[in-house]
Amino acid sequence: MRRKLSTAKRTVTNTKVRNAQKVTYKGIKFQSKLEVFCYKYGKEVLGYPLEYESFKTTLFVGPRLDGYLYQPNKSKHIALDTTKLRDITYSPDFTFVHRTKGGLEYFIVIECKGRANDSYPLKKKMFLALMNRKYGQNFYFFEPHNQLQIRECFEIIKNL
Repeated sequence: MRRKLSTAKRTVTNTKVRNAQKVTYKGIKFQSKLEVFCYKYGKEVLGYPLEYESFKTTLFVGPRLDGYLYQPNKSKHIALDTTKLRDITYSPDFTFVHRTKGGLEYFIVIECKGRANDSYPLKKKMFLALMNRKYGQNFYFFEPHNQLQIRECFEIIKNL
């Protein structure tokens, strides 16, 4: 029995966050209104030294393959691909070093998420493992999904 192959085109959704509205504020191009709120509240209201997407981390260094990779080229013919595999990188929304009154320093990461794309969960796991090895207990990762949760994050940071 033969099955009919589907001719529907597969859509890739991981390149854009759904329903996010890009906003420019003070010359910074934010990916969402939630990020703007976090920036305003954390930096302007509370005075934390937030940096927006300034901490780019390479999670996987793409190698040049020793074997042979044949895949469709731009003209849709199978051809040898000798290009280097792309690196996997991740840039969290906000990072800063928080110094407590007792002299302790914590590396703080805030990743504002409305709806995550399909590559985010894997990148998040890789990033957390890397930061755990580098900073251990001096690392805090926050993933707020709304304005109330952003306020809660900064309340936790304030009480460190």
